[in-house]
Amino acid sequence: MTYKDDFNKKYKFKKGQSHSLKEISKITGYQMKGIQTIYDKGIGAYKTNPGSVRKNVVSKEQWAYARVYAALNPKSKAYKIDKVHLIKKKKKSKFIMYINCCCIRICFWFWVKKYKKKYK
Repeated sequence: MTYKDDFNKKYKFKKGQSHSLKEISKITGYQMKGIQTIYDKGIGAYKTNPGSVRKNVVSKEQWAYARVYAALNPKSKAYKIDKVHLIKKKKKSKFIMYINCCCIRICFWFWVKKYKKKYK
């Protein structure tokens, strides 16, 4: 079983289904910047050390995606190396969203009070 298959099994996708880097970021909750860095490291590894690339790998992109999927699996060696790049996205709290909404309403209310006479 490949790391891609493990990923698909964990997130309940069909076996062998591929995902873009953006989709992987959205599914896992990791920042796109970190996923892209791991992908770029995979491209670089393919180019700089072609002797380590298996015969069934046909492109640098395939090698890079394999590294991304491996980096997302805590059982792999790639995870130990690349986990520094895997940073969870920050979620806005409901309180902050509520405060932002209130500020907009208050600002609008003051604007209406101030400029109401000009637009009548």
